[in-house]
Amino acid sequence: MSTTSNRVSSDPGRVADQVDMTPLQRILATREPGSDLARVADFRHRVALLRRMDCLGVPFEAVHSMWLEDVTDPRLPESFASIRVHYSASGSGFCRHFHPKDLNAWLDETPTREEVERLLPLDRSTHLLNLCARVDPSEEEREVVRGFASEKSLCYVTDPYETVARNVLEYLRSGLACLTQVESNGRTVWVNAGDGCCVGRFSQAGVDVHHGARVQVETGRECVDCTHERPTAADWQRFVASMRKLGADVSPHRPAWLDETAPTAVAPAG
Repeated sequence: MSTTSNRVSSDPGRVADQVDMTPLQRILATREPGSDLARVADFRHRVALLRRMDCLGVPFEAVHSMWLEDVTDPRLPESFASIRVHYSASGSGFCRHFHPKDLNAWLDETPTREEVERLLPLDRSTHLLNLCARVDPSEEEREVVRGFASEKSLCYVTDPYETVARNVLEYLRSGLACLTQVESNGRTVWVNAGDGCCVGRFSQAGVDVHHGARVQVETGRECVDCTHERPTAADWQRFVASMRKLGADVSPHRPAWLDETAPTAVAPAG
């Protein structure tokens, strides 16, 4: 199966409004005009499908390319399996037919930690995230990112580097989000990485954005962006952006006290 002629659009504006769409419809909506195939690039969706599919004895982490094709035929009964899933590993291509209801149910499932660790290169994630975030990476650094994207079938050599880096970032963040734990008691927000290290904390006493455990051990440095005074709404937005880079969405946990007036310190008498 040739993939070079079926390039999926990377422009989020091309995807229809996702509010009332099923997971399957959202993936199929990324097809280029005139193309039959939609690439499955989201980490969680790839895991959800692979865990349910017979890969002919191939370990699912070895499957490097996945595509969906809608082969619905109005002449056939509704119960007919009308979605074809293409996947390939080591140059061999396979396909299976499934019913849309089954695919939607699978796509809604959450990957296990073991599955995340099998598919996500945790030892390279931080390095790749840093490379993708660079404004002007060197050619050698660009090749590292392109090589990883090619390995995971996240883009093509014809894609501009900005698209390559964005796809890698989305893939890594999607996987890291499965390992990241966000907790809140309404006033303080904690973010714990997959290694158990607290990488983020937002409270009235200040903001902590920390390196992961491995970086702390290697460099002896803990803080990335830390403050020790009552945060503002702008500080919250910066914290949200920092945690998003680690794959954690803390935006639903915005503390209510950010909208309250900070207590004024009373000067001592006399």
